[in-house]
Amino acid sequence: MAKKPDTKLIRESVLRDMIPISHTTVWRYVKMGMLPAPIKMGRNTFWVKAEVEAAIEKLRKARPKRGSGIDGDLLEEKMRTADTNCD
Repeated sequence: MAKKPDTKLIRESVLRDMIPISHTTVWRYVKMGMLPAPIKMGRNTFWVKAEVEAAIEKLRKARPKRGSGIDGDLLEEKMRTADTNCD
């Protein structure tokens, strides 16, 4: 029998415990597609925990290998694009 997907909802504070980033960076990463979009319920905002964990794993796999240097140009470009599209 297939296992049901984990649909537990978490708040931003729990997400930020999982990834030590600021409130602003959470929303920047959502806009850039690096984190999943949240679910809004009235004034409350939640993320599906399994989706956040999958996004973290994807980022972990995409990081440069140790000693290969960091090419920040792509991230910088995405952040610049996200900042200009915020208006």
